[in-house]
Amino acid sequence: MSQPFENLNVTAADHIGPGRGNHLYPPQSAPTQEPLGMSNFVDGSGPIYSMYLEMATEEDKKMVEGWKADADGILIFTGLFSAAVASLISVSIQDIRQNPQDTSNFYLANIYQTLADPDISTSFPASPPPFLPPKYAVWVNTLLFLSLVISISCALLATLLQQWARRYLKVTQPRYRPHKRARIRAFFFEGVDKFLLSWAVEALPTLLHVSLFLFFAGVSVFLWNVDLTIFKSVVSWIGICTALYGFITFFPVFRHDSPYNTPLSLPACHIVAVISLVTFRVLQWFTVFIARVFFFVFRSGLFSLRHFVVQAYARFASLEQSSRELLLRGMQKTVEKAALDSPSEIDTRAFMWTFDSLDEDHELERFFSGLPGFRSSKVVDDPLPRLTREQKEKLSTALTGLFDRTFSSDLLPESVKHWRAVICARALDPALFLNEYHLVLQNIMFEDKCRGMRTSKFGCIVRGWGNGGNQGTGLVTQAIVTNIIRVHKRDDSWFILASSELGVPESVLRDYAANSLSLAI
Repeated sequence: MSQPFENLNVTAADHIGPGRGNHLYPPQSAPTQEPLGMSNFVDGSGPIYSMYLEMATEEDKKMVEGWKADADGILIFTGLFSAAVASLISVSIQDIRQNPQDTSNFYLANIYQTLADPDISTSFPASPPPFLPPKYAVWVNTLLFLSLVISISCALLATLLQQWARRYLKVTQPRYRPHKRARIRAFFFEGVDKFLLSWAVEALPTLLHVSLFLFFAGVSVFLWNVDLTIFKSVVSWIGICTALYGFITFFPVFRHDSPYNTPLSLPACHIVAVISLVTFRVLQWFTVFIARVFFFVFRSGLFSLRHFVVQAYARFASLEQSSRELLLRGMQKTVEKAALDSPSEIDTRAFMWTFDSLDEDHELERFFSGLPGFRSSKVVDDPLPRLTREQKEKLSTALTGLFDRTFSSDLLPESVKHWRAVICARALDPALFLNEYHLVLQNIMFEDKCRGMRTSKFGCIVRGWGNGGNQGTGLVTQAIVTNIIRVHKRDDSWFILASSELGVPESVLRDYAANSLSLAI
């Protein structure tokens, strides 16, 4: 859809906006521009390597912060978890050690039997039998000790991870020239990738979760031999947690927009991809085999059967390809591809979410100033035709509200009012905001408070409004433009507007103006 302002030449000052020096527009530092041919770098590789270092520093900061956050969480959890495991071990370890009281009881029992029946001829063993701990006690303590040592090992690795993060920043950010810093950073970052440090970081939470499941298993075996009622209650809760954990682990494999995952989700993704790849390949072979058997038995090419076989084979081949891509890309790239391939409605939802988050007039100004470019974008679809009636009403209400507040305020400078007038004019589309469009025209024509917006630049936009085919609207816009041409000073935008409206080449108009001839004709 053509916009009413598409022929307007927009200068850099228009994008920056006026009035940025007042309290409504905080001043922004502009980059220092060197004269043409000048540079702050001694070597010609400096600018490119500086760009590399800026992007690399940002990526390194995100990576190191992620390492530190994981390490802090692991240290906190292992501190509490190890204390709980150690407390239970102090109780369960009694079952695998011989109790000295048992030896005393053995000899006391022999003495009692001798005194009770002196004539007994049965000889008693001189020493108690060797101690053999119960098998359940061995299993319980094995599981609990494994859980304890794994959790403590995770704490040690987490401490090392913090040291690795500090060393990475220290090595990759030396005080050298850009090309040396870039080489050092690239060298060390390749080492991080080569020696699979990211995998080691991901393995820490996995080990911690393994120690937690070992603890649950040890508690279950321990309670089985203590009290069945307690065992059933605890195991029921452990079963619910395990089922929920398994669901969270596999759910992001099938739903790529799921925010839930566990450290085992990545291995689960690879396992599912491999199983799916093998399964669909076998189904392709089986489909071809069944088809050959039918063709051999019936000796005829049944069209319906051949069509079914072709469709089934193509479907299985497509699923096999999807499984192979999932295995090769991994979860992160798969999520990104799924997001990029999602329907364009998600862009509209992002558009409306941005609008709903705005509260201040300067935020609405920025939003509506970017609306025309967003609608004419080549990478996303125009969101306005997809909006519901309520959403369009919210947009139009905000637009007219910004217009009214701007021109009813006595605190805003004229430059800001002119700038917002241009923004509102560009954002208005008569096909979508007809009522607001008429309201703005009426205010321009009859309201004194809008007199300051009757500039030649604004007239260039208003003139485009009359191209919609509505005769009444065309007459009103023509009257506005004519009034602007008659009273406005003759700057560059005035010559553009007058040339378009009068049908006279701009060079001719400038020649008339230079010779001080009348332009009434």
